[in-house]
Amino acid sequence: MQTRNLTLIISVLLRTIHLNTIVSTRIFLPQPHTRLTVSV
Repeated sequence: MQTRNLTLIISVLLRTIHLNTIVSTRIFLPQPHTRLTVSV
């Protein structure tokens, strides 16, 4: 049972981390582009 719980916890953590990276890239990536276009 402990191993199952560990796998579940690890899978959930990986999913949340993946979602966080996707959201962060969507939020942080456009900013430099807009700043560059505005500066130029």
